[in-house]
Amino acid sequence: MKAISVMEAAVADDQSVRAKSQGVSFALSRRGVFTGLAASPEFVKTPSGAAEDRAVDLSERWLAANAEIDCLQRAWGRCEHVLARKYNGFGLSQDERRALPEGRKLDALSAEMEALGWECDALLRALTKTSAQTLGGVIARLTVATGLIYPDDHPEAHGLVSRSLRDLKALTAKAQGRRIRGCEAIPL
Repeated sequence: MKAISVMEAAVADDQSVRAKSQGVSFALSRRGVFTGLAASPEFVKTPSGAAEDRAVDLSERWLAANAEIDCLQRAWGRCEHVLARKYNGFGLSQDERRALPEGRKLDALSAEMEALGWECDALLRALTKTSAQTLGGVIARLTVATGLIYPDDHPEAHGLVSRSLRDLKALTAKAQGRRIRGCEAIPL
């Protein structure tokens, strides 16, 4: 039997729940689509022969880790729900909860989310100290900024950064005489 990580289990669990509840193999959220598109190297490719942009690398790594945290949070919520419903999990002591399979899974998910949170923090610190070397680097950094600004908390700031990001992508594509794949389809 192949050993899988908590993340792989959470992804598989997330996909199976969506398939059962929605009758499809996957469901996309606005944030998921945005994060996936933004992490795509098609958006931030440097011109051929150009030096790699560290801002692009750091941004892509942050976006991937942040998306993984989102997935783990959904799995944690489902696991907590099962624990509460089946075992009255909110009335259990910490030792009683840890004795149950769902309790151990919650602990593993929490540990992995915490580690990824520290990784995101370190990547963000490095990203703030790194200058973008290309327009792709600027676009990647703005993509991260858009992910950090919650639209419900700061609608104007989110809209401003999102619109600037969209404009930069369009202007870059226009200047290069080509379209950046998916540029018009970003659901901001």
